[in-house]
Amino acid sequence: FISIPTPKEETIVYLCKNIFEFLWKSKVDKIKRSVITQHYYSGGMKMVDIKNFIISLKCSWIKRLTKSYKPWMDILFTINGHDFLQKLYDFGDTFILECLQKENNAFGKNVFNSWLTYIKTFNNHSNIKDNFLNIPVWYNSNIKVAYKTIFIQSWYEKGIKVLQDFFDEDCNLLVFEAFKCKYNLRNICIMQYNSITTAILKYLRFLHVDRTFVKLLPNACIPIFFQGVLPFEKCTRNIYKLLNDKEVVPTAIEKWNIELTQYGVDNISIKDVLRYVLKQPLIPLFSGYNFEFYTEFFQLVIILEKLI
Repeated sequence: FISIPTPKEETIVYLCKNIFEFLWKSKVDKIKRSVITQHYYSGGMKMVDIKNFIISLKCSWIKRLTKSYKPWMDILFTINGHDFLQKLYDFGDTFILECLQKENNAFGKNVFNSWLTYIKTFNNHSNIKDNFLNIPVWYNSNIKVAYKTIFIQSWYEKGIKVLQDFFDEDCNLLVFEAFKCKYNLRNICIMQYNSITTAILKYLRFLHVDRTFVKLLPNACIPIFFQGVLPFEKCTRNIYKLLNDKEVVPTAIEKWNIELTQYGVDNISIKDVLRYVLKQPLIPLFSGYNFEFYTEFFQLVIILEKLI
């Protein structure tokens, strides 16, 4: 899947259907697919999510752009400009949509669509709040003025790229004159500045960001969407992990939580269950079982101990 166009949706659905029928030896899934693809900690079995796996493979082509020059890169640079890679670093998801409109090649569209899915998943991930200051302000679908994403070339050329560039050391918005002086900007409109800062504050309220104790740090050396990509030789695993990281609660855990609420126990987790199992007396469990059972049981205990 890494070097061929992405199969049609029906093909992926058919492939998944056959895989899970083989896994369960039945047409009925015994565990929800959204759960079984999760980590053991979340009640899953680390089953591969085919769709996310294909997306992560396609995203690895973006990683290749950051490596040494290859002749195929000329196609992208001719269509999108020689500063295309820098724009990928600095801009948000709407820039990828613009690239998609220019792209005619099916494989190229697959790569851009996969990267767009990755960016949108990253933007919706709970950890985005911990790094909100490094979110791009330009071409960001979450920051709009008059229902349109924003980009001001003269500001961009002065080094204004991320949300942090609009705040002071105590994470308070720069007043207009301070902003103008800091970046040596001339002939800028205060109404334009106020519109952009209002859009930024609206986005931060949406994220439920508390700026009370936040202090500005030096701008990140690695753009936010590339932090799981650039430092690593291979990025597929990191991207797949992010795409597949969902807050899914297994049905059994939901039932236990409902049942145990009356006893004052809240939000039980898979780790809690495993710890409980390992604390139980083992001798009564062994009566009537042969040596093969003992061997398999202790192997299971070793695995559980590693998990918790």
